Amino acid sequence: MEQAHANPQYSPEILVIAIGAGAIGWTHVTDSTFWVVKEYLGICLAEALKPVSWFNPAIAKASVALLPPAVLEIHLAPT
Repeated sequence: MEQAHANPQYSPEILVIAIGAGAIGWTHVTDSTFWVVKEYLGICLAEALKPVSWFNPAIAKASVALLPPAVLEIHLAPT
């Protein structure tokens, strides 16, 4: 498998944004703060997941949607 840095067509900035956008979708499941707040408030898992289960994937989708304009901006920017 070809390394990203070995191919000049891959922008490191865009790779970071793409990886971050994909990773943010379900971060609340592994986030200790989510579990501490859930336990502190004494709410069930279903109630705790309602607010974040639509919000985090929405952020991920918005980030992915913004990738093409970011790619154009970075590639068309004067060097």
